[in-house]
Amino acid sequence: MQLQSYPRKRPTIGLLIDNIATPEGAHQTRMWAIVAAAAEKMDVNLVCFLGGVLGGYAPLNEFEYQRNAVYGLATPHNIDGIIISSTIGTLIPYEQFLEFCRNLHPLPVVSLGTPLPGIPSIVVQHDIMHDLVAHFIEVHGHRRIGFIRGSETSSVAEKRYHAYLKTLAEHNIPIDPDLVAPGNSLTISGKEAVELFLDKRGLRPHQDIQAVIAASDNMALGAMEALLERDIHVPDEIAIAGIDDIEPARIAIPSLTTVRYDLQEMGCQAVKTLLALIAGQQVPEATMIPKAELVLRQSCGCFYQMLKQAAETPIDVSAPSLEQAIVAQRDRIITDLEQALSPLAKRGYPAAEWSAQIVDTFIESLSAKKAFPSPFLYALDNILRHTAKESDDALVWHKATSVLSHYTLPYLKDGSLTWIVELWHKARLLIGTTKHQREMQQKLVAEQQAETLRDVCEALFTTFDLASLMESIACQLPRLGIGKCFVSLYDHEMPRHQPGSPSEWARLVLAYEENARKQLETGGIRYPTSQLIPYDLLSQERRYHLLVDSLYFSEQLFGFIVFDAGPPERAVYAPLRTQISAALKVAFLQQGYRRAEQNLARSNQELEQFTYISSHDLQEPLRMVNSYLQLLERRYWGQLDADADEFINFATGGASRMQDLIKDLLQYSRIITHGKPFVPTDFNRVLQQALINLDAELSASSAQVSFDTLPMVLADELQMIQLFQNLIGNAIQFRSEQPPEIHIGAQRGNGEWQFSVRDNGIGIDSEYFDYIFVIFQRLNSGDPYSGTGIGLALCKKIIERHDGHIWVESEPGQGATFYFTIPIREQEYGLRTRSGEPPKYQIH
Repeated sequence: MQLQSYPRKRPTIGLLIDNIATPEGAHQTRMWAIVAAAAEKMDVNLVCFLGGVLGGYAPLNEFEYQRNAVYGLATPHNIDGIIISSTIGTLIPYEQFLEFCRNLHPLPVVSLGTPLPGIPSIVVQHDIMHDLVAHFIEVHGHRRIGFIRGSETSSVAEKRYHAYLKTLAEHNIPIDPDLVAPGNSLTISGKEAVELFLDKRGLRPHQDIQAVIAASDNMALGAMEALLERDIHVPDEIAIAGIDDIEPARIAIPSLTTVRYDLQEMGCQAVKTLLALIAGQQVPEATMIPKAELVLRQSCGCFYQMLKQAAETPIDVSAPSLEQAIVAQRDRIITDLEQALSPLAKRGYPAAEWSAQIVDTFIESLSAKKAFPSPFLYALDNILRHTAKESDDALVWHKATSVLSHYTLPYLKDGSLTWIVELWHKARLLIGTTKHQREMQQKLVAEQQAETLRDVCEALFTTFDLASLMESIACQLPRLGIGKCFVSLYDHEMPRHQPGSPSEWARLVLAYEENARKQLETGGIRYPTSQLIPYDLLSQERRYHLLVDSLYFSEQLFGFIVFDAGPPERAVYAPLRTQISAALKVAFLQQGYRRAEQNLARSNQELEQFTYISSHDLQEPLRMVNSYLQLLERRYWGQLDADADEFINFATGGASRMQDLIKDLLQYSRIITHGKPFVPTDFNRVLQQALINLDAELSASSAQVSFDTLPMVLADELQMIQLFQNLIGNAIQFRSEQPPEIHIGAQRGNGEWQFSVRDNGIGIDSEYFDYIFVIFQRLNSGDPYSGTGIGLALCKKIIERHDGHIWVESEPGQGATFYFTIPIREQEYGLRTRSGEPPKYQIH
């Protein structure tokens, strides 16, 4: 089928990324945010295909691979080019990841993080591991440095490992295999590495192992957590460091020493490179990002770099006064402040303008000669309102004020300048207060969002059919700020081991945009999944930013959902996808249940028809056959030879037996279809009626029947009479040479009544215990054990209808005891638990 592409008014780029909104996905979430910001700045559409790691296995969810089906939805029919985060290929061989990227042709592709031949790649230029290992050796004097590797199939992780080996060799440190542990970039592998080092290999902290470097921050944080749980001090006993500078590394206690490379530049370059490819321009195969930065924090034993920098800055004290000194060194101070504020500049803030404003207002404050009110503090407060959005922003501002205060230190010997000290105290208090306010604000927003998310998930959880679920999604998701949503279900269930290969066709069952739900055909709109969304349903008037995720439950892949993506750091998408998937599973189960009910109703109707035929159409010709056989017997008995008399006898006996079989089968079929509602039933009365019905058989066999006082139970009284009648009749029929002795008992326990019918008959071999409850199966045939073999099967059917269980205990020649149970439901129906009156029928 030939498909045209979207009639897009602006370029649309795709991003393949994994594991956002998870503890291990902080790096990916940050990269998505950067790519999203760059796409917005360049006025291009962005579609984020959110999956998992290729070939990966999630310990807590073995079906996580189902998410990867969304990667197969990225086609030229919905995007113009694609950026691939190299993190999705960390667990598969390099060649396999390269093949995966090449299979996306004819889409223009840019690799983000891993150099791939023939594919434009954005890579870090500097060997980021070398400086980190060298720092531990040269600054801290460590020689027993452990290393936690990333996946051996990841080219980036392997380069970091080889850089570790090379740096040790450069410093004449022998390689010790006991100091190397495997890993997979997850936090848990860092904890497992500590267990391997200390428990299995028996390395002693600070002696056999002095430091641990991990190929990622996630593993380093896991290792540090495991060490602290063992009361091993970091960094005094074992120092720790990682790579990536993710958010959790900055707020950890102690904070994690790491390597920071310019994610901002990488993301922006990836978007620029892809747009150039889409425009048909020539681009380099590899775009190198400048040298990475070593971020020294507490976990390696270093003071903050800002303190060291401030302490080593030379100061010109030739000016006669502080104000003149600051004015004279204005440009130099501004340059130092710009350096301190460089992390903010990389995020697009006007660091140069702020630096000049801070210095100039400080000079104004010097002229006023008082700490408050102060133009400097007013300017600082105004600037802080625009930042303090990330965990280390306060640290950046403390570093900036330290740089500025450092220039005032030589002049504070003059007692008239003590107000300057107060000014710095107020400035640091202002920074700390702003940071605290921002944290409280973020916490409040997160709590409100979490509460709304709980309400939304609860509303989805209480929806049990597909139509109502789609209505609930359309009503609830706008409460989370999601302005667009499209739900598509695959035309057929996907095979388990084909992630990345979604069904060719899907049905769009929900579409809303700008809080207005679009009217769809009954059953949804069938369309090729390569379109992602039917062309005429997605507005092209404004730029859009979409998130695509799989809908699956266990092995069942339902389809996919397309969200209007808000800020990437919002932790709502994963729980929403999980809840909607679970609700879909419930809806399909309910749909299957209703279909089964319909099938059951149809089967019951057919059974009723069969019952009618059995009771009328089958019996009528059988009665006629039996009547003529009996007439033949009366008229011609003894007039023919002995064989003829025997043949007539066999024929009449067979016809009578066939009538009995039909009657019993009819009775068996009506256990369910003609059952009465369960009502409080006095089992003493039930037993009395069963004994009355068996009066002739009991008298003929001289049977002795004894019984306990029986309880009141919720049951179908007529079927209970039938049950006792069959079990007692069975004991009479299969009696021994002695007269039958039968006892009926009952006892309560474990939420059920257990009844027993014990006899002194011929008994049953244990190998036939299950066989005797099968319809039409008889252990004994012919006189004196006549019957159709349906009695015990009928008992089993009655007990199963009452949610009970029936079984037998016996030995040949020792009699048999049949047990059956009925659940106690008295509290459910408000019935008092009591025993009834004993039966009035007595056997003498």
